[in-house]
Amino acid sequence: MSRITKEKALARIDAALEVSAKDAHIPKRRDAFNHPIEENEALERAAIVVMKATIDDLAISGSVYREEADRAMVGNFYGSARVSYLEGVLAALRTAYENDYLASVEGLVEAGIFTDFLEMASELLEKGYKDPAAVVVGSVLEEHLRSLARPLGVPVESSGSFVKTSKLSDDLVKAGAYDKQEAKQVLAWLGLRNDAAHGHYEKYDRSQVDLMLQGVRAFMLRYPTS
Repeated sequence: MSRITKEKALARIDAALEVSAKDAHIPKRRDAFNHPIEENEALERAAIVVMKATIDDLAISGSVYREEADRAMVGNFYGSARVSYLEGVLAALRTAYENDYLASVEGLVEAGIFTDFLEMASELLEKGYKDPAAVVVGSVLEEHLRSLARPLGVPVESSGSFVKTSKLSDDLVKAGAYDKQEAKQVLAWLGLRNDAAHGHYEKYDRSQVDLMLQGVRAFMLRYPTS
């Protein structure tokens, strides 16, 4: 992958977000089956394609940005929900470039090399992006659970896919990684993350994301991976 300057990366991301913003300002007219009519469908498709291509170009395979963008393209994400999810990923990637968390795209050899995602989430939260912040914190928590599981021999994958994080947490309790009380809080955080990922933004507010951020940071200190 060739190098890209910070300025070019920011300009590319802003251009992609502008395409998405145009879609957001079009009235969402849908048919009797709740499907977008042709005009809306075309705009949504354009926003999705442009944002996904931008993420693929600016974040390497194996990074949390690529993983989250790929997640948005499958499962229960459709239309405007998919657009919103990709907007959150792009906003997180933009914050990373803007604050020099990424020295260069080539420096991101694997997800573990990223500079403090929780700090990135904090930046997003301060700028009013509570939804992508919740997704980033939740992703950090998920990866931390997997890191706790591997040394204990707790399976993190099944049939080529990651084990559902709620089950992974239950298995970690059985393995003695932490107790059931901690597990309840972990599940609550994962629930908030899922709400953010699926566009249920009204189910939580900024203060809850802030508490989640602080709580996950403290949890990781109580249960380090090494």
